[in-house]
This record gives sequence, structure tokens and C-alpha cells, in this order.
Amino acid sequence: MQTGSTCSASLSSAGGSIISAYGVDVPTTTDTVYSSSTMSEPNTYQLQYTVTNSINTVVIAFSKEYTHTGMTLPSGCSQVLYQADSSSALVYYAVCVNQAPGTYIVSPSNWVGNPVSLAVFVYENPVAVPTPNPIYYAASTQSTSVAAASGNQIYVCAIGTDGEPLSSESWTQTTNTIYTSIGVQTGSTCSASLSSAGGSIISAYGVDVPTTTDTVYSSSTMSEPNTYQLQYTVTNSINTVVIAFSKESTHTGMTLPSGCSQVLYQADSSSALVYYAVCVNQAPGTYIVNPYNWINVPVSLAVFVYENS
Repeated sequence: MQTGSTCSASLSSAGGSIISAYGVDVPTTTDTVYSSSTMSEPNTYQLQYTVTNSINTVVIAFSKEYTHTGMTLPSGCSQVLYQADSSSALVYYAVCVNQAPGTYIVSPSNWVGNPVSLAVFVYENPVAVPTPNPIYYAASTQSTSVAAASGNQIYVCAIGTDGEPLSSESWTQTTNTIYTSIGVQTGSTCSASLSSAGGSIISAYGVDVPTTTDTVYSSSTMSEPNTYQLQYTVTNSINTVVIAFSKESTHTGMTLPSGCSQVLYQADSSSALVYYAVCVNQAPGTYIVNPYNWINVPVSLAVFVYENS
């Protein structure tokens, strides 16, 4: 393995050989390597490797000095190169993307009694898939706050009131009305103040993300129209998307893209509401989030897209 794009080698004297290079985009440049070489391949020859994070790229490489018949790969892995020269030298690659955590076996078959080298390079996302853990607090006070568990990289904060204007928030506002606000901060406690005592619901959602740099899509309105939606784009297949919504009235639902899951839907005793959904490793493309039946009331909607850099 190397970072340069040109692979080169020298033999002790002139002779036949085959050399290959495989450039791969991976979640991290830190790998776990499983490898084996032998001058005389036994009848049963295999290599076991382990995956611990569901965001991963696994590269299997094999080279030998003789003909062969096959390779037994784990489910979900695909051969990407099988090349021999005119004599008997051979190179082989396979790749597996986002294998489920577990232990797997790679097994060359019928390549007995010859020199071989076999290696498995496991590249795993250093960030865990986010656990749905948003919390909320409903109160009828002038100042309100909610403290999430510490240790996450970012915290998405949201608040909706029952009709009392907001005066300040601890987070940098991504989008807001006088009754709703959504934003992101690195601290685990989200807090806000109203202009005077009144009902509100405030929430915090701590998330581990591939990068702390986000692309934000947001919208707020004091009078939600009959058709209200927000479009966002994903360009990298390793991503975490957080959808946040806050409002000042009752509601009925949210249409989410396929693969996204609601993680919090909470209203206070009157009508203020906060809502979160999360999507992990969406395929690159353009998606639409659509709240519905929440008409003519103040709302804020934001989508935070965190993509592997």
C-alpha cells in the first residue's frame, strides 16, 4: 500500500511478471491489515478478518506465481481485477463496501504448492453511526434549557414556543422566526430565553458525524403555505444527514426520504413542537423533506448534511 499512484518493482534479473495498482477512496487512511504469504500454498489456505464499524471499505489483494482456479469471497464482495500474464504470474483484487460488522474469511482455492501472498486491508469510518438520543424539555417559563449527554461532536438545537417571542438562544441561528429557532453548537446544553414567561419546548440532539463541516439547507416562514418543502443534495456516500423542525402549532406529519428515520416528535401541552430525523449513508442525489398539514403558522426547517471529507 502507498499514497502515490505509481507502483514499481525490480526483479533480480530479467523475467516475466505482472504488476498492478488499485486506487481506492476510503473512509480513513488508517487501516487494519490482515496478511499471509507462503512459498508453498497448502491445500486449505484462508485468511480471516474482522469488521467493527458498518461504514467501511475492505480491499482484498492476492498475488501468486502459478495458475489458479478461484477465490471464495464473503457475501457482498466483488472481484475487480483477475489478471495473469502469458506464463503463470497473477494479480487479483476484490472490494467490499459497508460490510456488516462481523468476522469474514477469504479463501483462494486450488492454488496448491506455489508461492502466494494474500492481504486484506480494512478501512473503517472513525466515527460511529449516530445513536438516536435527542432529548427535550417543555416548560412555561421565560428562560429554558436542556442538557444532552456530553461527548458528541455537534449538537443540533431547536425550540418552538406557544406564541411568546424568543429573545435569545445559546446556538448560532441557522434559521428562525420570532417563535421558532434551529441551530448547531458544540456544547451539549441548548438554552433560550423568551421575551416574557410562556410555554415552549426546547430540544438537543448530539450527533457523531464524519466531519464537523456541514452543508446547510434551511427555511423559515411566519405563515406556512399549503405546500412547504425543502430540497437538499448529498454528494458523498459516507454521510450523516440531520433534519430538524420546530413550529408554533399542532401538526400531522412529515414526509421523509427513503432511508431516513424519525428520532424525536414532541409537542408540549399547548402547541409548540420540535422534531428530528436522521439519515445515514444516503446514496448521492437530491432529496426532498416535506412537512404537511401545518398551514399558516410559524415554522423553521433545517437539513444539516455532514459528508466524509
